[in-house]
Amino acid sequence: MTLRRHHPRPGRSPNSPEAALRAGTRPLLHTGRVPATSTDRRQRLEIDGKHFLFQHGYRFGKVTYVTRLPLDKSMTVFAPGHLSASEVESVVRGDNPWMLD
Repeated sequence: MTLRRHHPRPGRSPNSPEAALRAGTRPLLHTGRVPATSTDRRQRLEIDGKHFLFQHGYRFGKVTYVTRLPLDKSMTVFAPGHLSASEVESVVRGDNPWMLD
């Protein structure tokens, strides 16, 4: 019995933008690097003139993901619990001041 190696064709990944187009959906390019969560609700927040997105999700329990905009900076942290906007601001100022640089 001869075993063949499977070499997928480029663009055939089930998670590729091409696969999304074949399925009839459009990929959301501006949210591609935002962590996946159980809800699609994202809220914008401005702290010291810097823009952030925060969203609730689950990672070993309830968490809040906080992402600095623009996304090309790739700054995302998570804090335990589902936090309000004022609580997110205190987490950024207290535990993660480097996100304000």
